Amino acid sequence: MKYIYILTEEGRAWSQAGLDWIEHEMKPRYHETDETIACAGALYNSPQLMIDELTKHPDSYIIISYEHIDIIPPVSIPAVTQVLKNHLPDDISTWEILRHSAEENQ
Repeated sequence: MKYIYILTEEGRAWSQAGLDWIEHEMKPRYHETDETIACAGALYNSPQLMIDELTKHPDSYIIISYEHIDIIPPVSIPAVTQVLKNHLPDDISTWEILRHSAEENQ
């Protein structure tokens, strides 16, 4: 079972259309055949919580939703965890940290 963490600026969950996009677009793109659990909500905008979650589930995906949709695959999770650790104890959301990181890497 793989976890997919969906991060939005406001900490919202995705609509059914967004979840369908995961099934029909993202999973085939990454050749993902495992069952997945989509996790979303304001609590995932806590960097410490995300560090804890990614430590428990290092084979996860992260979707950063803004004007674009960026997907962070499992191979990048150790680097993401370190980026989040580097921002502790800053008062900045997981979404904001990873969005800026994604934009810098484009």
